[in-house]
Parts: sequence; structure tokens; C-alpha cells
Amino acid sequence: VLNHIKPHGALYNLASADATVAKLVINVVLSFPHRVKLYAPYNSVMAKLASSEHIEVVHEAFADRNYNDDLSLVSRQFDNALKTEKKAVLDHVLDMVKHQKIRSVNGKNIDIKASTICVHGDTKNAFEILKFLNDELPKNGVVID
Repeated sequence: VLNHIKPHGALYNLASADATVAKLVINVVLSFPHRVKLYAPYNSVMAKLASSEHIEVVHEAFADRNYNDDLSLVSRQFDNALKTEKKAVLDHVLDMVKHQKIRSVNGKNIDIKASTICVHGDTKNAFEILKFLNDELPKNGVVID
């Protein structure tokens, strides 16, 4: 049984900001004969519209990406888009899950909710980041399930 849907890449980013695209994703989720969760960024257009349709939203955040002040991801066109230093990634995730905050690239503390964390497979040291997070998060009071 399908558990959740997570739009990927450009579709994810578009549906997070554009109501028309978000409605298309939501219609797909609603087309299933059983309840399906939707992975979406906190406070996004997609998350808000899904909630209004009584779809369970699982707020997702990105361990290995930097955020703009509006909670959008810093474009990969910029050198500061990715976080690859393991300790910086850990601190980023801890802020998200323990304090419900992220520090934007402009230094602002922004509210966020995250109950699932994504590490991109194409981040150069993704495996090392995952192993480090798996080892360190429980030591810092975060339950991994």
C-alpha cells in the first residue's frame, strides 16, 4: 500500500510556491482510494492547500541545503546552496527538529517544522553525512524512527 507521495526536484519546488501546480499534485493524492500522505515543505502553498483538503502533510526539510528567508532553497546555481560539512549539517538538523528554526543564508532565524529530513543522494559526501547524522542525532536527544 502506498504510504506517501513526494514530488521531486523542479515539480516539488513549483508545487511549493505555485497554487496551480500544487492543486495538480493534490488532485493526484486525492485520486487514490485510500489515504496517502503528502511530503511538503512547511508553510508552502502545497502544504497549506493539502491541509485544507484534509490530506495528512508530513513536513519535510533538507539537511544538506541552505534556505532563503522565505524558506525556499538556495538555488544550486550559487556556491552556498549545499551544506557538506558534517557538523554544520548536524547543527542545521538539530535546529530544525529541536528548536523548529533554521538560520537562513541572510542570518535570519526562521520558523520551520520538519518531521522528515532529506539528504540528497547527489551531495558529494551524502553517505558520510547520513552515517554521521545516524550516529549523532540520538546522542543529541533526537529519536530516529
